[in-house]
Amino acid sequence: MTASAHRVGRGAIRTIRERDGVSLERVTPRHPARNHFLVVAPEPALSYLREMAVALEIDDKITFAFVSGLEMVASVCLEWHKRAGPFQRAHVVWEWDGGDVARMDSEWCALEEAVWERIALRPRPIVCRPSFLLWILWHFEDVDPDCCQAEVVRKRVESVLKKTVGVHVSGLHARTVGHLGEAVGRARRMSRLRQGGEMDRLWPTEAGTDLHELVLSWYRLARREV
Repeated sequence: MTASAHRVGRGAIRTIRERDGVSLERVTPRHPARNHFLVVAPEPALSYLREMAVALEIDDKITFAFVSGLEMVASVCLEWHKRAGPFQRAHVVWEWDGGDVARMDSEWCALEEAVWERIALRPRPIVCRPSFLLWILWHFEDVDPDCCQAEVVRKRVESVLKKTVGVHVSGLHARTVGHLGEAVGRARRMSRLRQGGEMDRLWPTEAGTDLHELVLSWYRLARREV
């Protein structure tokens, strides 16, 4: 990783007030669709990605929206399009612990169709199995592909961060950015394994996430290297 990738940003990370995706406190100025992106995610992924965008100084190009359930994604995308769009692209970061694949496929197709019909925007899913925290754990160690329990991953992340980073640095991005290259490498290797095994990339049957693809696109947007 280059020295520029270690920078957390100018000054302290700005605090961004949490807002529900469909109950906004203010109307965000509209942007041209080019280089204007929407990211929809639950916590803690949302805070991590916001922090990264600020560090890369591209937060003015990205609108963030919180969701707590998959059934909210379509309405959140439509509401943010009306208030802050149009968007060149929309990413939906989602955690999945291995439930009913057929039901998830049906729900995703329905919300995707609803958004496409209204605003001609097709949301791109980034599924984290079993949870977003797997991405954080990849900054420090390999993970058994059979490790699909979110609580196991959460406890391991807490332990690793306490031992390797300490508690004096706040924010998941600030505490892990020094190991970002390692996380990207592990994510790429796992992605190749899943593709080689012809695994379903949307709702994978083993642990994994393609979050690194979004991260790398942001670094290219900021013209930095990982």
